[in-house]
This record gives sequence, structure tokens and C-alpha cells, in this order.
Amino acid sequence: MKNKILALLICLTFVTTYSQKRFVYEYKFVPDVTKKDSVLTDYMNLDSDMKNSVFYSSFKNVSDSLRQELLSNKSIKVSYPYYNPNLIYTVTKNYSKNSVVYHIKDSGIKFKLTEAKPIKWNISKETRTINNLKCQKATTDLYGRKWIAWFSPEITIQDGPYKFNNLPGLIIQIEDTEKNHSFELTQIKNITNPKLDDDYKNEKEISQKQLNQLFDDRAKNINSNIGQMFVQSNSIGFVMKDGNVIQLNRNTKNVEKELEKSVKRTNNPIELKEK
Repeated sequence: MKNKILALLICLTFVTTYSQKRFVYEYKFVPDVTKKDSVLTDYMNLDSDMKNSVFYSSFKNVSDSLRQELLSNKSIKVSYPYYNPNLIYTVTKNYSKNSVVYHIKDSGIKFKLTEAKPIKWNISKETRTINNLKCQKATTDLYGRKWIAWFSPEITIQDGPYKFNNLPGLIIQIEDTEKNHSFELTQIKNITNPKLDDDYKNEKEISQKQLNQLFDDRAKNINSNIGQMFVQSNSIGFVMKDGNVIQLNRNTKNVEKELEKSVKRTNNPIELKEK
């Protein structure tokens, strides 16, 4: 049933109109490299107007709307979804310029990391059908991992989840060979409000090394990252300066320590640190 629904959506969206789309990817990852059987699942959005795209966690949409609702009426009871500190970024791409930019906000400061070179792929003749789409195999060594991608020439957008792009078709599925991180397209939607117009001005350009250091420092400087705090009947919430919200049980004994755990990056990030 899932495959039939996806195929139907693809036919409807790409035959009748070819404008603004949201490609929803299921993202499965192993947060702790020492516990390979522990897998988390999130959903990521790739919004595209066929000229530019932005990739972000679907949690951001929910968090933004709930935060606005909370700030306008603090008496309401709001339950926030699971907060993943590894998904607080957005990635924007410009198709004509073949540019990829990673954006993140920390302590109220906006940073960006621009990819210097396009991804080099080894395209195989091997094919496979995924969700009723004929896909072709491609591989690359990137971010300290070996990746296997399956792209569909039937969807002629040279894009995909995260920073992955530069293939002659949309990436339908991609996974590293150690099966730590995988993305698979699950849904395609017509949309009228892609997040392409978010404010990316006044960003500070940083290197990958500086970005890694920023992640390492987040938990150490937890108090400087808190923007607002609110209390509800059974919980205490913190609106972080990156815009995300963390909720803890009101009976939490060591709040600062729990907040540090919440924002600390996994030991198995999608991009491994440079050796």
C-alpha cells in the first residue's frame, strides 16, 4: 500500500504540475556507535522550487508553530516532540550555481559552512526498483564514510537529502556502508510555502573544524544558549537561542546536567571529524 501511494503521488505531482515540492525522507541513524542495535528515526523535509532547495528536520516546523503558540498564550499545555540536537541545521542548495550551504544558529549567532567542491560519484549500471521507481546505483566516499545511493532519472532534479546532490536524478535512497545513517524518500507533496525564504543574511562563515568545535562547546556553555524558560503543570521548558525547545520533567533534580545531555552531539555524527 505504501508503495502504491508513493507512486500515485509521484504521478500526480510531476505530471499535473511541476512547481514547488516537499520531498519527505525517513532518516534512520545509530546515535551511539557502541550500540549498533539502537536506531532512531526522524523525518526530514526537502523543499524545492526546482531552482533552489532547503533541507531541514520536520521537527523544526512543529517546534516553530508550537513555540509561537506558547509565547502568545503561556497558559496552554504544549507537548513538544523529541528534540534531536544533531538536526538543528538546515542545508540550502542552488541548482544553477551547484552550491551547497550548511546553516546553523548557536547562542543567537548565525553561521554557515559552504561546500567547496561538488560531490564526485561513481555511477554504476546496476538498477533497482524502490517504491515503484526505477533507480540507478551510485557510490562515493564522503565525510569519512562510504555511501551507496540510489537515484531516479524519472525525477529530473539533481538533489537529495542532506548535502547529497549532483546526480542525474533525485536521490531516492542513500546509506553508508556501515549502516549508521540512511535516508529514504517516503512522500512527495505539493506545497505553497517552501522555507526557501528564511533569513540567511548576516551569517558568519566557518570551517568544518570550527563547526565541530562549536558542537563540542554547546553542552559546556548550556546557560548561554538558553533564550527563555517556561513552566507548565508537569514540565519545565527551555526555548534555546537556536530556536529549538527542550522539555524536562518538572521533578528533574539536576536540570543543568539534563540540558547538557539534551544538546550534546551524538558520538556517531553523519560527518566524522577530520583525522
